[in-house]
Amino acid sequence: MNLKRFITRKILPQILLMMFGLGSMMAQGPIDLTPEQSASWSGVYKYMNESPNPDSAIVFLRQSAQNLTGPARDLITYQLHHIFANLVVMAYRNDSVSSPEKWKKAGFARDMVNLLAQEKIGPLHQATNGLVTWAKLAEGRNGAATTDLVNTFIHKEIFSQDLYLNRSGRYGVMIYKQLLENPKQQTLAAKLFDALDENLTQNQIVLTEKSSFEDRQKRAWLRYMLASLNFVKGSDEKDLEEKEKYLQKAFHFSPDAMDLSHAGFVVDIPMLHTPDRISFQKDYLDLLVERNASQEKLLPVLLVMSLANPDYKTQLEKTYGLKGGQQKDFASYWLDAVNGIANNTPPMELPLLDNQQFVSRAWTGKWILLDFWGTWCAPCRAEHPDMEKLYTDYVKPKNDQMAIVTIACNDKKEKVAAYMQEKKFTFPVAMSDDQIQETLLITTYPTKLLITPQGKYVRVPNGPKWVEFVKLYTGL
Repeated sequence: MNLKRFITRKILPQILLMMFGLGSMMAQGPIDLTPEQSASWSGVYKYMNESPNPDSAIVFLRQSAQNLTGPARDLITYQLHHIFANLVVMAYRNDSVSSPEKWKKAGFARDMVNLLAQEKIGPLHQATNGLVTWAKLAEGRNGAATTDLVNTFIHKEIFSQDLYLNRSGRYGVMIYKQLLENPKQQTLAAKLFDALDENLTQNQIVLTEKSSFEDRQKRAWLRYMLASLNFVKGSDEKDLEEKEKYLQKAFHFSPDAMDLSHAGFVVDIPMLHTPDRISFQKDYLDLLVERNASQEKLLPVLLVMSLANPDYKTQLEKTYGLKGGQQKDFASYWLDAVNGIANNTPPMELPLLDNQQFVSRAWTGKWILLDFWGTWCAPCRAEHPDMEKLYTDYVKPKNDQMAIVTIACNDKKEKVAAYMQEKKFTFPVAMSDDQIQETLLITTYPTKLLITPQGKYVRVPNGPKWVEFVKLYTGL
């Protein structure tokens, strides 16, 4: 079998959709599997997706689990903990099964869970124990059986495991939510919360400018799990002081602009909450307002929220004005805050399509939007009408304050020029030197960076609201 074509055409698009969910696209390189990994993965994909067969799927999963390294682990992780886990959640949440097709998929998921539950030791057991434990508890087990399952989960998955590796943190939050629904299980729920909270708090990742894409995704995931856990705890609290404490922690670890750019938690959202529950910051803000918090206490909360989602910037500006005694105007306050979370931009010199040079230091003092794209990238091309409108209607009239440079990557100048002419786009295009992507850790396309007038950059979150993000951030 042509593995590269099989993965590129049939598997990779599904995995990418599950991974990013925001219309971005992973930079595709060679997928390096051994012949044994290739054969095992092909069987897993066939019997879990194309022709579902639990008995055959288990055989190939066992084979795959024996050699989980590099890309093979990534493929199995997304198959088990994204694609298959969604089926399991649907199967065990009765209100989700609403059609004959879903009943069929639910039956497959339940049969698979029963087979996976028989794996008592070994790598496949380790890879799926968290998911299987949640499914067993979702069946409605009570009393001693529940206590044993949860205690075993705490010992095996929380005290002894990386909560990200097999997504045990996600299943822990799901189990915690389930325990809270049973008044008789509150002591057990508190024990699980403490174990999860301690592990997730202690294992947060501190990023540097050179942190890998994988570390950035893991950071986003760990932060979202910790925020979710504390949001669930805070929402269940009746005492307002305790509620505020937990919602404050959920606020602090809610996705920031960096997390939103890497979307490492997107597939987890519908398993834990409603599909639109990306952040828990407004819940904390609403509680502060309800408790008549001072403007001084509200201001830093609104600033953090606005830096992640500038939709709150108008409310921030109003609160800034009400606080009184400010030493600087709001525009300066905002710019200082943006520079405070931004990274230093390296010097750039790249050839433009019109044979001029883009020299970044020559544009110091103005905002610069960089867009990394390629003619081969469908999500990139889909954004270009919006990019053209932003350039002609917003940037050109303010060219003393802002500029746009799009950077064509992994492409040929002639092909890029023909594309621009065919589409009648006029926004500036530079050709990548094949080093700038590595320097700026560009691993997905499209990727946008917004450079401040002081030469520091933030990543623009992917998704349909990127234009609004740029406008609100620059405030021009």
